[in-house]
Amino acid sequence: TMKQVKAIHATPENFKDFGVVTRLTDNDCFQGEGWKCWMTDDVCMDQPAHFGMTYVKTYPPYEVASMERHTKTKELMVCGEDRPIVVALANTDPSGHAHAEDVRAFIIEPGEILVINKGIWHDACRALDAPTFYYFLSLETDEPAVFQPLDGGPVEIVL
Repeated sequence: TMKQVKAIHATPENFKDFGVVTRLTDNDCFQGEGWKCWMTDDVCMDQPAHFGMTYVKTYPPYEVASMERHTKTKELMVCGEDRPIVVALANTDPSGHAHAEDVRAFIIEPGEILVINKGIWHDACRALDAPTFYYFLSLETDEPAVFQPLDGGPVEIVL
């Protein structure tokens, strides 16, 4: 039977092996007439990055059979709408494929950002409960993004 991975809310403590999670609204707020703005305390990426957006319409339970990783860049992920998203990751030695037993799944709430460390295997983010967008930043490198099958996989992501 397929391994199930329960998606949990990302916190600085439970996400530290994968990267950094930040709730932007915990930082200083700048505001004016009809608007509020929050920013990260520190630079999130190592160098200037490309901005992308992805539309997702699958949500738990769903199957993850492959993942990609970047050994030369971090990747930043953020909700694109006022809806949570889910991401599956594996902190497996990047010289091989991700291992099913290493897969963890995290829920990212609106107002939170994830910055995934170099070499962390990850799937595309998925919606938590309804179709949505998410945005990402990654650096320009000569390393193509190639999804590789999970060793011992696939796994099912559940809530």
